[in-house]
Amino acid sequence: MMLIYIASMVMCYLVIKKGAKTSGKIIIFTATAPFVILTILVLRGLFLEGALDGILFLFKPKWEMLWDYSIWIDATTQVFYQLSLGNGTILNIATAKARREDLLKSVLIVPLGLVLCGLLSALTIFIYLSHFCL
Repeated sequence: MMLIYIASMVMCYLVIKKGAKTSGKIIIFTATAPFVILTILVLRGLFLEGALDGILFLFKPKWEMLWDYSIWIDATTQVFYQLSLGNGTILNIATAKARREDLLKSVLIVPLGLVLCGLLSALTIFIYLSHFCL
């Protein structure tokens, strides 16, 4: 926990000291690092005992659970939470683009990134949970 605090303080110091060039580099790193880390964790987890059981449990639905309204409430809450984070990014992209650039391509990247991040996160969680629960 202390390491995270120190790293965030160093990043804030660099942004204040160096200006916008440094903040752009930090944003590029912090935007791609979670995808790299999750991919490494999924690839490492695939070789663990019980990983296939976790993947099957994730992608094999229990159809009788669709009648439970609490599942739908939880799923809707998750979708709204993810998309509300993405809306700020979409607005930021819209203000930074030139008028003649294709905005639709840039805006489609955000939901696709959210889906990819959600799938990688779910795979990581289910792989490691199935390994530890065996």
